[in-house]
Amino acid sequence: MISIQIDQYTAAMLEQQAQSRGISVAEYLRSLVPPPSSTVRPRWDELEAEIVALSTAGEARAADFSRADIYLDHD
Repeated sequence: MISIQIDQYTAAMLEQQAQSRGISVAEYLRSLVPPPSSTVRPRWDELEAEIVALSTAGEARAADFSRADIYLDHD
């Protein structure tokens, strides 16, 4: 169990919010905390497939696309 210290005003506001929802303060506080992130990490081949999919989407560049084309509007 974890204990935190809060001022009287905050405690009253938490109690009011919990009461208006018909739940306990502990339940209300749990509803405010986001669920833990997934510990399942994607595999490399899944990441690579996503990178390839994102990098190939969109308009293709001309074969002679150059650095000068990128900086055409400024130095």
